[in-house]
Amino acid sequence: MKKDAVSLVELILVMVLSGILMLSLACGFVSMISFNNMLRDNTELARDARFATYHMTRFLRFGLPSDVTLIYSTSISRIRAGIEGGHFLADVPAGATRIVYNLDKDPDNPNSPGVLSFWILDASGTEIPDTRIVLSNYATFFDTQNTVWDLAKRELTIKLKFSKGGPGLIPIETKVKMLPE
Repeated sequence: MKKDAVSLVELILVMVLSGILMLSLACGFVSMISFNNMLRDNTELARDARFATYHMTRFLRFGLPSDVTLIYSTSISRIRAGIEGGHFLADVPAGATRIVYNLDKDPDNPNSPGVLSFWILDASGTEIPDTRIVLSNYATFFDTQNTVWDLAKRELTIKLKFSKGGPGLIPIETKVKMLPE
């Protein structure tokens, strides 16, 4: 017996097999997009972490070892160091006396990312205009409570963590060796 048409059973079978194939392709695309987003987030966190660490070591090594203050609370962590104005660092204007690194966080949500920023103060303790820089919007931890400050060695150990709130976390520990006064 010769058939010229496709039966209903064959049509349903082809549709089910096509649906399974499309579903498997869609799952592959979803996992590829998820992996791409995770990779982009980790790259952004690593870039922020590198920039913040570079900036902190660059400025703090020229700080005055006898004039370092560490401040810690649940919502703010801060390092304040004296520095001489008119320094050969291009970003330190004449009249500058202190540099400040500050992490502001939501006190109601201590595990959320905060803003790590930097600014320069003059002799009266006032912020010098146009010196504030946001180093990272993803800093979750800036340990000044347990920071090791060895005045004799002029060495400051800083611990930082960066996260966007997801599973990606970049921990950093860096030592800053301050130059002699």
